[in-house]
Amino acid sequence: AYVEASETIMRPRALSPATRQWFVDAWGSDDGTRWLLDDYRVLDENFATIGQLNVPNYAPSDPAYQVGGIISPDGTRAYVLTYKMSDTTSGAQTVPARVYVFPTTASPPPDYAVATLGYFELANYPGCTSNSLACHRTVPTAISLDGKTLFIAGSERFIVQPLPPEGTLTPAN
Repeated sequence: AYVEASETIMRPRALSPATRQWFVDAWGSDDGTRWLLDDYRVLDENFATIGQLNVPNYAPSDPAYQVGGIISPDGTRAYVLTYKMSDTTSGAQTVPARVYVFPTTASPPPDYAVATLGYFELANYPGCTSNSLACHRTVPTAISLDGKTLFIAGSERFIVQPLPPEGTLTPAN
């Protein structure tokens, strides 16, 4: 069964093996037509995969570590917060955190990468970066109802970040 978010009705549904997948975080658009699961997979209102959000590496041998994400209220954009992978094991911030922006209106073939519009930087990492067991790196992320401001609640900082105009995003690698 599933809840049809646009109608708030519980409906029966036979799930295929492709849609029976485990996930931790799920963020939906206001009308339920777009869903972001675990900061990397976008689904439509029928839970069909629209595409994968593949975040580019910080450097060829230093991947991005995805720590949070959210989908815009209108379902047209997904925002994914990343740290530089090597910073998560060294415990020291060497570069700013990045928020990658993805369009979520197109439908590439399932499981294909969604194009990256670019990214913007945050001055600080909102959460811890050590490899200690006490460091929980997942960062709760929210977006304002008008879709113009991100709220990022890390273990070390709470960041209120107005979203920059798309023409000012740094191109992804």
